[in-house]
Amino acid sequence: MSKKRELLLLRHAQAGGQSPTGRDFDRVLTATGREQPEAVGRALIAAGFAPDLVLCSASVRTRQTLVLLQDSGLCEAAELQFSEALYECSTRQILDELAAVDDSITRLLVLGHNPGLSELATVLSGQVLGLQPADHAWLEFDGDWAGLVGHPARLKS
Repeated sequence: MSKKRELLLLRHAQAGGQSPTGRDFDRVLTATGREQPEAVGRALIAAGFAPDLVLCSASVRTRQTLVLLQDSGLCEAAELQFSEALYECSTRQILDELAAVDDSITRLLVLGHNPGLSELATVLSGQVLGLQPADHAWLEFDGDWAGLVGHPARLKS
């Protein structure tokens, strides 16, 4: 029997256009971006989402978003993993990261970037989704992480 799993794809909060180093990887959150994650975290907690594992891009803005999500209480029991592979990646690269997730994990939060996250949400849900900063797609499916594409996913929110 297949196990029900939940995948939450969350785009980082709003980031500024320039970084102190000039590298996109080092861009930081704007004032608005520093306000967004706590509200998102509280809403997800109220909806019943609590991740077992967080896969987070190693970029500065995703790490800042994660800290603010933690301040909301969302990720307090989750294992945290940071991945440079989630920065400027394709849908295929995200799926490769997901395929490596242990099947004991039932609720997974992926914190990353567009266009990869929006494209993956669209592929999995069958609906065209364009994730804005601090926006998410919450999907559920029956199966394992390695076979995610082969399973129909239902969009919860």
